[in-house]
Amino acid sequence: MKQQPGKTGAWPVAMAKFCICCGTALAYGQLQPDEPERPYCTACGYVHYEPPRILIGCFITCGDRLLWIRRGIEPYKGLWTVPGGFMEKGEDPRDAAARELFEETGVAIDVEALQLYLAGSIRAINELHLIYRGSIGNECARPSSEADRVGFFAEAEAPWADFAFPEGESAIRQFYQDHAQGEYGTYMGKLSRTQHLMDRVQTRRG
Repeated sequence: MKQQPGKTGAWPVAMAKFCICCGTALAYGQLQPDEPERPYCTACGYVHYEPPRILIGCFITCGDRLLWIRRGIEPYKGLWTVPGGFMEKGEDPRDAAARELFEETGVAIDVEALQLYLAGSIRAINELHLIYRGSIGNECARPSSEADRVGFFAEAEAPWADFAFPEGESAIRQFYQDHAQGEYGTYMGKLSRTQHLMDRVQTRRG
């Protein structure tokens, strides 16, 4: 395949550096005017596409309280967030949510009980975020190697001052509001490293 030279940009963090077909050092730039910059091989024509990483999160309630974890590993060790992690290859998103929840807190939940709450992407770091909600009947969570403390908190008690991702505070506060009303939205998020904006696209009870 003939490549157009395009402009050359700075290499993103953790981007592939060598061609998987012929081993040549990859160039990085814009191949077509209407395409984003990406790595490509000037020797054999291979183009390296970087699909978004998919991050799964869980809003799990017991009564009026939401499950939080304190991170036991870097990054953001010692700060609080909700359970979550990256989806594995070949995994269904709800299966990934249930797996991450169990690995971090020991809470087992039926995947059919998880409902999509928020979907959005952070373009700057090439991530798609999917947040699921669910409820359990008792506060049965326990710490793990990834979460050295766990706790269920009402909104007023939540560890906002030690939140690992303060740009996501508005999304969690919106969930607390929906949960208190018993009427949940499904949201499309406009996410960035500094703030999360949410547009409600659907409303359902329970």
